[in-house]
Order: sequence, then structure tokens, then C-alpha cells
Amino acid sequence: MAWIAGAAIASSLGLWSGMGTTAVIVGLGVLATRWQALREMLRPHPTPVLIGLAAGLLLALATHLSYGPISALAPFVKTGTAQLYLENASRPRLAFALLLVPIAIAEEVVWRGAVQTALTARFGTAVAILAGAALYAVCHVPIGSSMLIIAALGCGLVWGALRATTAGLVAPILAHLLWDEILLFIAPLTTR
Repeated sequence: MAWIAGAAIASSLGLWSGMGTTAVIVGLGVLATRWQALREMLRPHPTPVLIGLAAGLLLALATHLSYGPISALAPFVKTGTAQLYLENASRPRLAFALLLVPIAIAEEVVWRGAVQTALTARFGTAVAILAGAALYAVCHVPIGSSMLIIAALGCGLVWGALRATTAGLVAPILAHLLWDEILLFIAPLTTR
């Protein structure tokens, strides 16, 4: 419920202020209450680090390669993407780039750490990945950006699969962070 509330206030406070603050607060709560269970999942080992970095690069590349054809078929994609970039245009780039670090970590701790772990225990891995990504996307609905919902669903599937295959959070955190940084700063989908 806190996530949906954060998404709802994002329309008045701004996407990153509303959702980012919510992610960090909820993430800290999850870390505080489930530290023993999450501690090993957050320990960086070489293989998950490399997998996470490779996955982040491949996901960014796939996003770039699919953006043109998809936006040609569905013009709302180009408009929605431009709106998301406009939301970030007034922010100082370095501060915003650094702010994404705790946000990405917190989102992964909550969604792939707590939510997906609980879903896996109850329904199994495949259902947990699908249901976790769907819930992650649905919780972005109050923001009002169809592009953000689509991105949350697609990326949620990838990050959920990384969580399942590596049995940890390092790979999804790094993939999430790298994808965000590439698409927001290094190689945006649109020019401002």
C-alpha cells in the first residue's frame, strides 16, 4: 500500500520525489525487519556482479533496439518517453545520477528481495517472477505514465529472473542501476 501511495503523490511531488522517497523508506523498513534473510542476498560475489552488469548492458541495448520499431507502431510510446525525460530535465544531473543508487537498491530489496521471495515460497519461481513483475507494474499505475508501467513490467521480468537465477539481489540491483543510468544519462532514447 505504501508503494501505491508513493505513486499517487508522485503526480504532485514529481516522479522521483514521490516514488524515490517511498522506495527508500520502504526499502529501509524491509532491510531493518528482514536483515538476516537479505544479508547473504546482498553480498557481492564475482559471478552475480558480472551477470548484473552484462544484463544491464543487454537490457539497455534491447531497449534502444526496440524503441524505434515500437514507437513507430505505437506513437504513444514516443510521447510517453518524452514526458518521462521532461520530468527529469530540470534536475541537476550529478545529484540525480547519485540519487538513483539508493532508489535502485531499495526497489530491488523490496520487490525482488521481499515480494519475490514471499511469492516464490508460496507459488514457485516462475509464478513469482511473473506475479512480482505484474505487481511492480501495477503499483506504478497511479503515476499515470503508461511508459513507466510498461518499463516496470518488462524490467521487472528481467530483474526477477536475475534474482531467481543468481539466488541474490546483487545482479538485479546492478542491472537496474546500469539500465537507469544508461537510459537517463549516457544514452537517452530521445533528445531533450
